[in-house]
Amino acid sequence: MHKKDWRLALSLGVLAALPAAAPAAEPNLMGRNIGVTCFGCHGTDGRSQGVAPSLHGKKAQEIIDKMHTFRAGKDPEATIMDRIARGYTDEQIRAVADYFANLP
Repeated sequence: MHKKDWRLALSLGVLAALPAAAPAAEPNLMGRNIGVTCFGCHGTDGRSQGVAPSLHGKKAQEIIDKMHTFRAGKDPEATIMDRIARGYTDEQIRAVADYFANLP
């Protein structure tokens, strides 16, 4: 084996032994897809310009707790969110809360 061939074989062997790079973290697609439906009342990216509160920058647990309160029908000041929240599972609520909590 020529010196050049030997180096190529060694290099390929080393590369083959390296662990594969971890895939990029999957974006929170469920949270984003649900979150965009909130923009109509809560503003683009959750930055409200109106009566509905902003969601942008709120802690995920704060959003989750509020959604559970709405879903249980325990917020006397709810206008429409008590009905909207009933349509979401715990997984969906967590996803949308994480989406808004992690917006730049």
